[in-house]
Amino acid sequence: MSDVKPKALTADQFGKRLGKNSAWVRRMVHSGKLSAIRGWGEMMIPTCEIDRIMESASRNLNTVGKEDSIV
Repeated sequence: MSDVKPKALTADQFGKRLGKNSAWVRRMVHSGKLSAIRGWGEMMIPTCEIDRIMESASRNLNTVGKEDSIV
């Protein structure tokens, strides 16, 4: 069988990939910080949301401390 990557994950699967629990994932969806697919049974979060979170974290890490270095 080929290694097919899922396009969406359950809240539990998504949380495990980020080291968070499913309650955190559901809170992020409810607050609008994560997109989710609903209406087909269990809520599913697109895997592209992981990339978006990681890109955002990377940008934030790159700006930490730069305000202090401006002379």
